[in-house]
Amino acid sequence: MKRIKKTKKLIYIFLHYLGIFSILYFFFLSFFSNLVFNLVEENFINNYKDISDYTSNLEKGDFESLPTKDLFGKKGYFDILDENYNTIYSSSEIHTYTKKEINNIPKEDIFNYGLFSLKNDESILIHFDIDYNNNYYLLDKDYNVLMSNDSNSPNKFEKEYIDNIEQSFEDYNEFFITKEFNYNNKTHILVAFVSKFEESMYTYTVLKSTVYYINIAIYIIGFTSLIYILNKKINKPLDDLGKAITKYTEKREKTNLEPSGILELESINEKFEYMTQKFDETEKANKKFQSDRQLMLASISHDLKTPITVIQGYSKAIVDKVITGEEIIKKSQLIYDKSCYLNELVDNFTEFSKLDHTNFKYDFKDIDIAEFVRNYIAIKYDELESKNIDLNIDIPETKIIKKIDTQQFNRVLNNIVNNALKYGGNNISIKIQVDNDKIAIFNSGKAIEETNYSQLFKPFVKGDLSRNEGGSGLGLAIVRKIIQDHGFTINIVSNKDSYYKTGFIINLNKN
Repeated sequence: MKRIKKTKKLIYIFLHYLGIFSILYFFFLSFFSNLVFNLVEENFINNYKDISDYTSNLEKGDFESLPTKDLFGKKGYFDILDENYNTIYSSSEIHTYTKKEINNIPKEDIFNYGLFSLKNDESILIHFDIDYNNNYYLLDKDYNVLMSNDSNSPNKFEKEYIDNIEQSFEDYNEFFITKEFNYNNKTHILVAFVSKFEESMYTYTVLKSTVYYINIAIYIIGFTSLIYILNKKINKPLDDLGKAITKYTEKREKTNLEPSGILELESINEKFEYMTQKFDETEKANKKFQSDRQLMLASISHDLKTPITVIQGYSKAIVDKVITGEEIIKKSQLIYDKSCYLNELVDNFTEFSKLDHTNFKYDFKDIDIAEFVRNYIAIKYDELESKNIDLNIDIPETKIIKKIDTQQFNRVLNNIVNNALKYGGNNISIKIQVDNDKIAIFNSGKAIEETNYSQLFKPFVKGDLSRNEGGSGLGLAIVRKIIQDHGFTINIVSNKDSYYKTGFIINLNKN
């Protein structure tokens, strides 16, 4: 069984895939960031070694056991000085130092110092103790100690000493540190050149750049995949729609479009299907219109030709004096009747064409239908009486207000009554009934075959019967057109066993 896709708006589908992309992207970003942090932690934090951990080795004189690279870096080295500042051991080549140089090199606990600038070119130097017994030194611009809580505070710090503190915290460049220790009951000094922080920062920078480029690569791959998926999800239905349009345009063949699951695209597909349906209906209607027009022209030609032939023949006979005496009066009457029929035919055709024109406008007004029908009967009464028509009228006294065009509705009533007179003959009975829902006009003339009901209101379709009876075939077509344009409907009832054998019922309720 074919699975039906759940329809969603395009924005929801976009957010759905964007959400998946974002989750995966931040997952990989977090993964690689944690990987770098673990590498840094493993190599630089967990394996961090401090000179204080090897104090006992120094005091024993076991200088060679110090891991120089782990303590000071690949380029790092250390020298051991005696109490007179003479170099007695070096991990690399021997270096010499003066007392002043040694005094300007910060102690091993350089990272326990923090220097903060204050107003008026003053600064404060804080030594952070592990037991929170911090010492602070208020310094002026020349690094003289203005105030301190350290009883052993020096009066001044050398600029080189302060520069080393600032340098070690700002950029971790190469720098020196010193550490005093007792060896053979004498004070010795370890002087070390430290490069491991610079090397660590370089390694960290390389890893950070690697993560950055991996991040860019993941973003490009993920974003490209997102575009590819969305393009495939949107482009394929659009391509299918384009092919369906081309196929329908060229061959008039319809294509069953697969559901895309995207609300906007399915809406376009529905509108395309609706368009093709309407186009097919319009094309079918146009073909029918062309067929009806050809039939109408043929019927008009036939209806016009017969009376014209009669008029031409008898008028020629009168002019040529082929007909004389009382025959002239009879033939002249026949010519007159045929001319009246022609006039009626032309009038009906003109009226039908006018009603079918797009520029034709009705003049709708609220009218009391009961009073309107009464007035129509009053005007028509003399004509009906002259033909010995028995009228049966059932019209209420209460008002029945409907919105109609009185001129066109008068034509409706006239065409229906004239149709009864034409096909029912003289001495028939006509019943006109009005209520809030309908106008019904019955006559006791000939019954209509039930198979002809749907054909009576079509122009010229009933051509042979109309011509045989002297009709134009347009009267009832005009009736239906006006009734439909009012929003009403009209039905025919016929029963050959009933007194009123034929009836036209106009439903006054809007469709």
